[in-house]
Amino acid sequence: MQAWLLVLHIIAVAAWLGTNIAQFVLFSHFRKASGPARAALHRAVAGFGRRLYIPAGTTVFVTGILLVLASKDAFRFSDSFVVFGVVAIVIGAVLGPVFFAPRGRRAAELFEQGSSDAINAENQIRTMGIFDTTIVVVAIIAMVQKWGI
Repeated sequence: MQAWLLVLHIIAVAAWLGTNIAQFVLFSHFRKASGPARAALHRAVAGFGRRLYIPAGTTVFVTGILLVLASKDAFRFSDSFVVFGVVAIVIGAVLGPVFFAPRGRRAAELFEQGSSDAINAENQIRTMGIFDTTIVVVAIIAMVQKWGI
């Protein structure tokens, strides 16, 4: 059972990190695309929250808790790597609806309007995406190295 929890945990983290990386690639690929194409990209990315990030983050959170409980006291909720993992999930859970979804929708509107502010909106999303991705990568490092044990 514990092995399957770990597999699900890793798959969910891979979905989160992989989608972040895919967005960087897509933003670069669409850099010279038309405004409507870039608007469609931002609307799609804004929709990732409900379709991908919430299920992935929930799976990471639930399987993480179950892995700690299944470890039979080998791991504790107070271990640094567990705390950092929870913090990473909370940051992602807040950034999605508070920053990424509204900024993505706004970037789409600006690209549709042909506004010069559209590039700035996209750059803000990219910058925060780098922050989110860094948090996920550091959480992965914390898990692999089992910080605090």
